[in-house]
Amino acid sequence: MEESLNSFIDGIKKSFLKVKAHISMVESESKTNRADILKLNEKMSEIALKLDKLLEIKENKSEITSSNDSTSTGNKGVLGIHSFNSYSFNSYSQTMHSKNLSDFSKDLQELFGSLTSQEFLVFLTIFQLEDDTNNVRYTDISNKLNLSEGCIRTYIASLIKKGAPVQKTRLNNRLIILSIKKEFRDLNLKQKLANMYYSLDPEQARLSDKFK
Repeated sequence: MEESLNSFIDGIKKSFLKVKAHISMVESESKTNRADILKLNEKMSEIALKLDKLLEIKENKSEITSSNDSTSTGNKGVLGIHSFNSYSFNSYSQTMHSKNLSDFSKDLQELFGSLTSQEFLVFLTIFQLEDDTNNVRYTDISNKLNLSEGCIRTYIASLIKKGAPVQKTRLNNRLIILSIKKEFRDLNLKQKLANMYYSLDPEQARLSDKFK
C-alpha cells in the first residue's frame, strides 16, 4: 500500500514537472497562445492541490504507523493514547460506562503526563481559542503564544503523533482548521487539564486566567 502510494505521488510529481516544462516552452515561442497558457496554469494548480492532499494523507499515515510502533515496543509502564485498544478519544462515551472513575482519572494523568510542557500548553491554547473564535488556525496559536508558526506546526504534529485528541480539518480545500475532538470536549475537562498543567510547572500559575 505504501509502495503504491509513493509510486502514485511520484507519477503526479513527474506530470507536474512535464506541465511546467511545457509552459516554459510555450512562453518562449514568439506566437504564444494565451488561452493555452491559462489552461495549463489551471492544470498545474489542480495537480499541485492533488499532490498536497496525497502528501498529507501519507504524513498522517506515517504518524499513525510511528505511534503504533512506539507504543507496542519499549514503552512498558507508559501508556500512550493509541495503545488503548478500547480507550480511544472516538469512544469516550462507551469508555465511561466500562471504566470506573478512578481508572479513568488515572488514564488521563498518564496520557497527558506524557506531553512536554509546550505541547500541553499548545493543546490548552487550542481548547481556549476554539471556545473564543471557533475556527482555530496555526497563526492564531502562534500569535497567542508568541511562537513561530513553524514551532506550532511541530508541536501539533507531535500532539497528534502521541494520540492527543487534536484534529485537523481542511477548509475550502486549503485552510487548515485545528480543533479538539468533540467527544473529548463533551467531557468538560478543560479546567481540570489546566490545573494538571500548572501542577507540573508551578511557575506557570500566573497564566491560569487564560484557561478559565
